[in-house]
Amino acid sequence: MEERALKVKAEWDHEAGVWFVAESDLPGLVAEADSPETLLTKIRVLVSELVDLNRHLLD
Repeated sequence: MEERALKVKAEWDHEAGVWFVAESDLPGLVAEADSPETLLTKIRVLVSELVDLNRHLLD
């Protein structure tokens, strides 16, 4: 399997009190968490699943 770098930008939402994915190269990547570390853990799981589902969009 080919490895590819994906850009993910996370931002802090002051009102909601969470970190969230603000921008991403991967269509459909949506996540939020109370810490950057927890958000990164969620992103790693979601990226794997979304790459499989959206492979046709990434070629």
